[in-house]
Amino acid sequence: MDNLTRKARGLPYCYDDPELLGDQHIFQEKMMEYNLASATETEKKQALLKEVFAEIGTGCTVEPPLNANWGCRHVHIGNNVWIGSGAQIMPGVSIGDNSVIGAGSVVTNDIPTNVVAFGVPCRVQREIGEKDKKFYYKNRKLDIGE
Repeated sequence: MDNLTRKARGLPYCYDDPELLGDQHIFQEKMMEYNLASATETEKKQALLKEVFAEIGTGCTVEPPLNANWGCRHVHIGNNVWIGSGAQIMPGVSIGDNSVIGAGSVVTNDIPTNVVAFGVPCRVQREIGEKDKKFYYKNRKLDIGE
């Protein structure tokens, strides 16, 4: 039985089989390019995110470093999502619209829409509500867009 079949069946397999690696190097190069892009290269960074993730909505921010061992082709990111620095998102995970993933989190399960989630493993901590539209941190008022 070949390694692709073994992996598909959930059996132990040789991780370094060239057939399994496929286009992994392409995604690694794109992630490196993303991580090295300047903060002002927003269009370039948005284009790279669209190439790396299976699906990523508009208005998303992924704080560097971006890293994925097997490419993010099976990761789906909704609209207006913020992912903190050093977060690890496992293959097959979906993150709903308007959600926040805390820095350093390990996201192993789907995250619903409109929540703040963080931790190892990443867990929903609370829903995003009306207060979040008025305050950006504790009781510090958000005074833009008024």
